[in-house]
Amino acid sequence: MQRTSRDKFDYAKRPSVALRGRGAQRIVRRPYEERATITRKVFYEYESTKRAIKRRFALMKLTFPVMACAIFVIGAFVALQGDQVNQQVEAQIHNLQQSAEEGSSDRVVPDETPPSNVGSYAVAPDQPRFIRIKKLGVEARILQLGVNSKNELEAPSNIYDTGWYEGSSKPGEHGAVLIDGHVHGPSTKGVFYGIRDLVAGDVIEVERGDGKVFNYRVVRSEISPTSEVNMNAALISAEQGVPGLSLITCTGNVNYAESSYDQRIIVFAVQQ
Repeated sequence: MQRTSRDKFDYAKRPSVALRGRGAQRIVRRPYEERATITRKVFYEYESTKRAIKRRFALMKLTFPVMACAIFVIGAFVALQGDQVNQQVEAQIHNLQQSAEEGSSDRVVPDETPPSNVGSYAVAPDQPRFIRIKKLGVEARILQLGVNSKNELEAPSNIYDTGWYEGSSKPGEHGAVLIDGHVHGPSTKGVFYGIRDLVAGDVIEVERGDGKVFNYRVVRSEISPTSEVNMNAALISAEQGVPGLSLITCTGNVNYAESSYDQRIIVFAVQQ
């Protein structure tokens, strides 16, 4: 029987479905409209993914300059802070140097010449002779000192020496051995420049004139304005009944009117 135009089978526009017949299989394709819909869907998904990737790359391109800017700003800030600290130190050194050039009846600018014949330095057998702080690389003579005309604790005439206040205890005695030292001179660091880095548990050695060595363990540090330093506390052991040691030096900012620091630091230690 001959098919009419209405009965004609358009294989290009039929679903692609496998139909099982009598031992045979006929493959019928999807209609054109359905294939076109699937194609558009795949295309839209592809375009959407491509746009997402483009946005991500654009965001990354924007993020890198921002991060670079942030790193630059942080680096500039750190450099500025470092410059300010250096300027402050330079100003302090300049002030001390100027004081040295002008001279002062109340203050003697310390000598920066390393002392010679340190090994032959001798004191009475029961007096402190040397101080050693391995953590700071310190090994210095201990000179016997008193107070000046203003009843202020005298400081050594050399930045590499320390001074034992003769009114304080001797090593091994009750009370505390009080030792003074410079934080720095007109142009270089002094013997006690790093004592702010000492913490509880650090060890300080004091050798007596007879060669006996006393080990002291750091207990704490205390910073006070110059006018409020408790010298009585510095002469008393940090632990009752145990011989003590107190180290004192300048810290804080320079008082330009008086050519001195506005704070003092005391490191308290006890005999082990």
